[in-house]
Amino acid sequence: MALQANRQKQWQRIVEAGLCPGITDFETYEAKATEQLELAYRAITGRSIAVPSPVDAAAIHAIIFEGIHPWAGEFRKMGETVRFDRGVVGLDAHRIIPELERIALETNKALDGAASPQEKAMAIACFHARYRRAHPFLDGNTRTSAVLLEAQIQTLFPLENRGIQERPEDYKLKLAQAYQGDIAPLTNHILTVTGHSPIDAIHVKMPAPMFDDDLETEIIKQRERIIAQQKGQRPRIRP
Repeated sequence: MALQANRQKQWQRIVEAGLCPGITDFETYEAKATEQLELAYRAITGRSIAVPSPVDAAAIHAIIFEGIHPWAGEFRKMGETVRFDRGVVGLDAHRIIPELERIALETNKALDGAASPQEKAMAIACFHARYRRAHPFLDGNTRTSAVLLEAQIQTLFPLENRGIQERPEDYKLKLAQAYQGDIAPLTNHILTVTGHSPIDAIHVKMPAPMFDDDLETEIIKQRERIIAQQKGQRPRIRP
């Protein structure tokens, strides 16, 4: 009963995101998305994607959801919001691309400094934790993340003899744990499929999603006002 209610709620969210003609029920949606997910896995074979860019994410999403969502491959637009993992709100639409670019830059730095497979896997896990928090698409973030993760594993662990590892059933849970700081479950999934030793439980404080410049300026202004009031001085940054 609870499973059916959860599926109905999920379907309602999918419908609200907008569907192409012919996608009239959850079963049709799932069947087409599953079929096209296989195409996305094939598309990354042989490609070098150590740190996915916003363009990479959009391209993979477009493959999976072509003919399902009319906006397949497009990030959320102004005014489009999304909730996930029991009420967490995704980033504001205008902050998505800058945040994804920031995540990619910082992940590149982490990978450059990685001295072991474990550190490399943690860097990848942190990337996906932060990607999850950004939630750039109205629907399909988990599937897109899973394909991008596979692309990274193929690129960064190229010598391991393994086939494509599709996302585990608890992948959403591992992502949620990761952006809350419990990075070990997702890291150990990566290490397990690549044949490396797991890490012990560890808590990593994820960088908070970035503010856009105007909001950050307002925060600075407010801070200056408070400090000035405490010191009896006029603020240096004026409205």
